[in-house]
Amino acid sequence: MAAQRGKKPFHFEQVDFDEATGEVALTYRFTGEAPFVERITLPVDGLDLVVDESFAATLRLLHLMAGTSYFKTQAPRDLVVETGALNDAEHRLVTTLYDHGMREFAWFNKLDIPFEVEVEAVATRPQEKEQKSAKEPGAHAGRGEPIEGHSEAPEPKAEKSRIARPLVPFGGGKDSTVVLGLLPEATPLTVNPTSTHRRTAEALGHTLVEVRRKIDRVDDLISPESLNGHIPITAIVSAISVAYAQLAGHADVVMANEQAASEPTVWTPDGHPVNHQFSKGATFELLFRDALVSRRVGVDYFSLLRAMTESEITARLASQTDALPLIVSCNRAFKGAVSGGAEGSQAWCGECPKCHFTYLLMATALPPATLQAMFGQDLLQHENLIPQFRELWDDNAKPFECVGSRSEAAAAMAHLATDPQWADHRVVVACSAEAKNYSPSPAPTSEFLGSDATIPPAYLERLAR
Repeated sequence: MAAQRGKKPFHFEQVDFDEATGEVALTYRFTGEAPFVERITLPVDGLDLVVDESFAATLRLLHLMAGTSYFKTQAPRDLVVETGALNDAEHRLVTTLYDHGMREFAWFNKLDIPFEVEVEAVATRPQEKEQKSAKEPGAHAGRGEPIEGHSEAPEPKAEKSRIARPLVPFGGGKDSTVVLGLLPEATPLTVNPTSTHRRTAEALGHTLVEVRRKIDRVDDLISPESLNGHIPITAIVSAISVAYAQLAGHADVVMANEQAASEPTVWTPDGHPVNHQFSKGATFELLFRDALVSRRVGVDYFSLLRAMTESEITARLASQTDALPLIVSCNRAFKGAVSGGAEGSQAWCGECPKCHFTYLLMATALPPATLQAMFGQDLLQHENLIPQFRELWDDNAKPFECVGSRSEAAAAMAHLATDPQWADHRVVVACSAEAKNYSPSPAPTSEFLGSDATIPPAYLERLAR
């Protein structure tokens, strides 16, 4: 049975920052109900803090993005921002994030897609409200086409002659490991880190910046009476990272989001894209950049891997031998820890689509013995996993997970059939012929995939080495 959206407006009430402790308190409330107060602790010891209007602007963007964790319990149409007026760039960002970033949530709760919201900013003047309601930003033009309100062509590259103090959000997996390997001068940041994050960063010659995020009233969020589902977590991590960078004087926040993150997971029967990885995609990156620029935030935000394919990333990863035994790209391994709970096993589960895709792509660059040592088993020898590997290139059944494009998964499987080290593995024997014949459905077109146009020249030079 389809769920129903709540009727009580969702309020973004207040943002507070304690300079002595680094604690950010984000307050939310549904009309007439008790508040939620999320607490995020930024490490401030020994820092010469930059607490100014730009930092306040980053905290407000964080407030707006982190609200998805609480909004989803009732998912009303009406959002009320009580922290001041939104400019056009912020309005586009919020309406798009609460639509596209919440579409997987809507899909599984059988709610309407597009998943539209109406935003009222208490301090917005009447003429501004009329202007914004004339044409709602964030409406989608069609099957994966660019979001209205932002042109397909990104702004020109920032003219930076050198790389200075980049901050890299670090998840402990293959993509952020590649970025850290490319940027030895970078500082990695992890939200609710585990021992795996620390060991991998240390193997790469880095010490983590450790941020703590404590979600409020978790029992209420997962109550059977509440709606539940996926939120755009990368948007929240991005906003935390930019806020810390502004506070601590880092020039750039360098993400590890690849080209394939922009490919929709599924399409609705009437052609609307639903992307599990929306907040890793190119459209979110551009909208967030616009919002930062609109508030004169001095931190540049971009993904170093935006124009790279999964196979290109895997080829770079294969050379990082010190980190290979330590990386874990399995989300199940960190379940609980990312929201402030227990660490868990922090090992590849071998059962989820992300494990399957990562194993498949890494097999194109690494021998069986290396992957078996990393994963604790040979996933391509398990006949029971054949259906799961096939889903990686299925136009109608791609998993709702952080996996690469259908085309790259199929190409990788077809390639393994030509590699004597892998050709006789049971999954390769069963799947390689159909993978070789795979061609994408011509109907759905991908969201604007992005390019390297947002990457500053000094970083492009590093990529070219």
